[in-house]
Amino acid sequence: MIKIRNLHKAFSATVRPLQGVDIDVTDKKTIVLIGKSGTGKSVLLKSIVGLIEPDRGSIIVDDTEVVGTNQETLQRIRHDVGYIFQGGALYDSLTVGQNLAFPLEKTRNLSKKEIKEKIEYYLEEVGLPEKINQMPSELSGGQRKRIGVARTIITEPKYLLYDEPTTGLDPLTTEDISHLILQLRDRLGITSIAVTHDPYCMSIIADTVAYIDEGVIKFQGTIAEAKEVDDPFLHSFFHASTV
Repeated sequence: MIKIRNLHKAFSATVRPLQGVDIDVTDKKTIVLIGKSGTGKSVLLKSIVGLIEPDRGSIIVDDTEVVGTNQETLQRIRHDVGYIFQGGALYDSLTVGQNLAFPLEKTRNLSKKEIKEKIEYYLEEVGLPEKINQMPSELSGGQRKRIGVARTIITEPKYLLYDEPTTGLDPLTTEDISHLILQLRDRLGITSIAVTHDPYCMSIIADTVAYIDEGVIKFQGTIAEAKEVDDPFLHSFFHASTV
């Protein structure tokens, strides 16, 4: 489980995205963070894996404190928490197979045969086994997202952080990626936090929703409960969607 308490982060006197965030992420569930642009959603994700150092507060990942920890502990936490960036963050000079092999070669003492088997297995998990020898430039946007997911889950993390997993995708691909996130939760038992501005994606993947505004979590609950909250952003978010 991930527990976040009284988390603060300011970049200047006027830019203060986190002003006391409290949130719990339940085991083997997906929580979706929503809110206006610039309200600290991505800052919160990056803080969990130590890419941003909070000013104060606590982030507990499986009984281990992230805030202020040493580099060795942080590396161990990053082994358990996979971060999936918006564009997939693939290495353009490597094939799909080489992209997936890279984290295993860096973090695991595996034979070439074992690495090959893992690559084939996780490409099957994301539905793209035939892309193993292709370059990222040969993939569609949706395929790049799927390969980015495969490269992250190949190290078998307990948690996944998705930063705008469906941004820039057409509706059909958005649905495919959303169902992939759902399948990973159900088949692999992965606990996830996803940041999205896409109501349709949220409607598919969310077990719970957390609404962040003015640096704090204003609401956490189900989609049905969120629809009943008297808040202008939430009203417009759901009114403009088919959720």
